[in-house]
Amino acid sequence: MQKIFDTSTQDGLYLAKQRFDNLIENKKIIELDLHATKRTNSQSKARWLYLTMISDILNEQGQTLTVPGLNFEVKFTKDNLYEIYWQSARFSMYPNKKGQLSTKEFSDLVDVVQMMFAQVFDISISFPDWKNLID
Repeated sequence: MQKIFDTSTQDGLYLAKQRFDNLIENKKIIELDLHATKRTNSQSKARWLYLTMISDILNEQGQTLTVPGLNFEVKFTKDNLYEIYWQSARFSMYPNKKGQLSTKEFSDLVDVVQMMFAQVFDISISFPDWKNLID
């Protein structure tokens, strides 16, 4: 039987401790299946803020995006950075993932995107602290 304990609450923490103490005392086999935490609204807001910061820096440097097959260039925006770079990295890292990434997957993607922007554009800025952004 699967039981989910929310250890962020006092009651959940108490119940989890009681359950595990009982299993240990009775020498039971314990198999953990950690529930993947969904990406938060704060992480989404931090992503858009980060992409806006990157686009602002690129535009201040006078860099533009060349559109394949067209004879003109466009300014960088959070949206085209998201479509071209963020989504490319996401689908490369998680090709079969449908829907929202977990918090861990999102954090791993952030690390890759930061490295990519550092290599492609020589821009190295910290990702906003999403834990301090309000949902």
